[in-house]
Amino acid sequence: MCISRLLQTVKFWASLLSMTVSCNMIQIGFNNIMLKVKGYVYENWGSPFIVGFMLLLVVAAVSLSTGLSSLADTVAVYAYYALVAGVFLQLASFLKYRGKSDDEVAV
Repeated sequence: MCISRLLQTVKFWASLLSMTVSCNMIQIGFNNIMLKVKGYVYENWGSPFIVGFMLLLVVAAVSLSTGLSSLADTVAVYAYYALVAGVFLQLASFLKYRGKSDDEVAV
């Protein structure tokens, strides 16, 4: 009886330790992804605006499909402005970083 309880306790702590290690690995992976995203946005200035354009376009499509055409029109206009801003910023970042290698651009 005591040995089975001891084994259950050991299994519990081993599983808890395993979950802690996997949570730490997930946190490390998340931090690594965020660093890569930060570096990408640092080099590509227009990327947040282009992502915003795509999200606004999805919102416009959903609002159009639900019958809110005036809202869809307004959101589509803002999406277009976000796309124009993103393209100009991408052009500016291209002109700034065009002669540099990836190592020189790194944050």
